[in-house]
Amino acid sequence: MKRQMVDTLADLIKISSDPPSDKHEILDYVQSFTEQARMRNSLHGDSHVPALLAEYGQGGVVLAGHLDTPSVGDNWSFSQSQFTGGRMYGRGSADM
Repeated sequence: MKRQMVDTLADLIKISSDPPSDKHEILDYVQSFTEQARMRNSLHGDSHVPALLAEYGQGGVVLAGHLDTPSVGDNWSFSQSQFTGGRMYGRGSADM
């Protein structure tokens, strides 16, 4: 389970979603992931600001996040989504 979580996080970090770029690739990835987890999905917003609502069962817990991640720039010393020493390095890996 931990390996799957690390791999999923790495996949998400690797997908280019630097604003104002197209968010369809990362949206497709997240939608596919939630569908595999048997969640009900509905898309909202528009092509510039898409939103995915994924629901599972009954309850009152909401996990909210954003899909876009700015690029790392020139001073970054790790490869994007590098897992080293039990830590994930990559722009967007810990800002939620």
